[in-house]
Amino acid sequence: MIPYSTEYPYHVQIHRDTFSYGEVGSKADSRTVVDLRYFGKQQIPKDNRVPVSFGDEHVRGWQPGISDIYGMLQPTFYVTGSEEDHILTTSMLSPAYFYYGSPTVFCRMMADMTAVANIMGAFLPGSLPQFMEPGLALHITGTTRIGKDKNDSVADEFSVVHGYQNLWVG
Repeated sequence: MIPYSTEYPYHVQIHRDTFSYGEVGSKADSRTVVDLRYFGKQQIPKDNRVPVSFGDEHVRGWQPGISDIYGMLQPTFYVTGSEEDHILTTSMLSPAYFYYGSPTVFCRMMADMTAVANIMGAFLPGSLPQFMEPGLALHITGTTRIGKDKNDSVADEFSVVHGYQNLWVG
């Protein structure tokens, strides 16, 4: 296991599902497929937020009266990447990046992913290791601001909500 660290600032999920793999698609035998999904760190702009409205209070961008079939209030996601993330992700989507780009965390992440995958076996046709477009995996950002100052964050570095001893968010 490679723990998350400054040297390895990413995490890995290992899946055994065959939802859509290249040219093989649903014909792949799920007993023989292992899917490695690596997720890298992003810079999170302070303006990213998920506001909701309680009662008659309206948060900027909130559209009153919109709820789901169970009456739950509509969250509105305001998420943008940093300029650094934009430069990294758009350049990473180009195959030329790996030949001419500078060695970055993302190159190391791809190299590690490919090395592990090669040890485990062959790639399915049309399903070579690749970077997905930002947001495709829907792991854009968390919804809880973590920090030491209760004026600009919800919880501390241990996910304990500021002002409470027994309330964690995740």
